[in-house]
Amino acid sequence: MKGSNTQRREELRQKILRKLEILEGYNVDGIPDFFAVPKSITQFRLWDDPIANVHMISSPNSLDRKHSPHNLELIERVISVIGKLQRHPAGRRKVSRSKKAENYATENTTLKKALAKMGATLHELRNDIAVLKVDLATARSQVARLQGQISSAKAASEPNFRNSLRVVE
Repeated sequence: MKGSNTQRREELRQKILRKLEILEGYNVDGIPDFFAVPKSITQFRLWDDPIANVHMISSPNSLDRKHSPHNLELIERVISVIGKLQRHPAGRRKVSRSKKAENYATENTTLKKALAKMGATLHELRNDIAVLKVDLATARSQVARLQGQISSAKAASEPNFRNSLRVVE
């Protein structure tokens, strides 16, 4: 036995609600290019998309007003949403595309600003590196000069140091 009538009714209700949720979302956000809007209750019933977790409703009587009075409210919502989507499908698609274009334009502007900022930072870092190279060269020459002075001082003081040691001996 497949289950009680109550279970089957609830499963059917969940399938219808899932399909309605997607269609109502398309009514608000716009219809994606890949989606073919159901033009009738039959197409709505046969709509099957496992990726979107939408499954076909096998019985034609499930969405019939006479045979399913318990689903009358949902059937009316289905008819209403399909009608809304059918009235302005081209306009809906254009809204969706313009929103995409607006999002891309905003993202493009943001990326251009970030790129300009990175370019300025790169320029600053190159200048800093050039200054540091000059400072390093100056420091190396000072180290070499001081090492020379130390060597000269050692050489000059070494004979005096040796002489002082001889005297003590």
